[in-house]
Amino acid sequence: MKKHRILLLAAVMVLFGCQTTPLPFLGPKKVDLTSMQTYQLSDQAIRNQERLQLILTEFKDEHGSEEAPNLASTMLKGQVERVIRDSGAELVNMDRAMREQLQKEIQLYEINGGSDYVPPKAANLAVGGVVHTAYVHTEFKPAHEENDILDGFNKKYVPDQCVITAKVAGSLSLYKVNPVGRAGDITFEGEDEMKSPNRCVEPSEAQKRTMLNRAMSNGLEKVDGALKTLIASRGHVVSARIDAETGKIYFQLSIKPINGAKPGVAVQFFEIENFEGAEIEQVISEGTVICSSKSNVLAYASLTDSTKQESIKKGTLVKLVFNNMNWWGHVKSAEIFKIGPLDLFGGCKP
Repeated sequence: MKKHRILLLAAVMVLFGCQTTPLPFLGPKKVDLTSMQTYQLSDQAIRNQERLQLILTEFKDEHGSEEAPNLASTMLKGQVERVIRDSGAELVNMDRAMREQLQKEIQLYEINGGSDYVPPKAANLAVGGVVHTAYVHTEFKPAHEENDILDGFNKKYVPDQCVITAKVAGSLSLYKVNPVGRAGDITFEGEDEMKSPNRCVEPSEAQKRTMLNRAMSNGLEKVDGALKTLIASRGHVVSARIDAETGKIYFQLSIKPINGAKPGVAVQFFEIENFEGAEIEQVISEGTVICSSKSNVLAYASLTDSTKQESIKKGTLVKLVFNNMNWWGHVKSAEIFKIGPLDLFGGCKP
């Protein structure tokens, strides 16, 4: 019993640390934004940031799996559509003829390394994907002993079992539309596992489809943040408030919460420099969205490095950066703004 108590204590120390910081379930500290004074920012010219409008192009199945022949055209496409909407980007429809022409130009771009085709101004980014691996594997594992990490790495007995594993792998390709050009690539792979005691029984077709779908979902979850960052909203600093007690400045963003600027999401503050005729993004500092109004109009962010606060001006460019973390991870990295008797995560007075 004593050994188990020691292991439990060690696990708590790993999860929450040994410092005198609040435990995650107690929530972040509250900040009363409404009592803060407006902070006067120096001005700079505001550069318009084009809001991304995305179109879904071709999603191909090249895996040869009979259990789920339409993984890309159904599951992958649907998941990508969800991520786009979650990120705050706009998903637009394009008529079939225009979409087919765009897909041909993308293929020509891959072959020739360039394209002069400029489609009508319907979207500025295209997303497509392919699933090249999808299978379900069944393996019988006879009884054996293995180390138990929850019991001080003592040996434990594992009886006969059947392990069924589903694996899915593929990639997503993003292309600029005006004119056609590559914008980025993301590869993904995921798996799902099911164990049963004793002898192996071949899973049904329905079970295989379910496992492949879960494997797909698990794989895309790992790259969720990378995809959202490629299609994330951009904007600029509008105004600021300052905490007179701590000197911390909170910057209001032009990006609305409905467009992805939600509490816990990372933000890059940057400027664009011209280098030998090419525009280069130069990061000034990074921070986090810490508050959004309940009317989904305002979003405020603070800097991770407070020494860079004076470098931020009215008009400084910003873009959202998404990490591959779950909802609770975002909540823990946000602050709670005090708005009265009914305090809510991420609330601030408009």
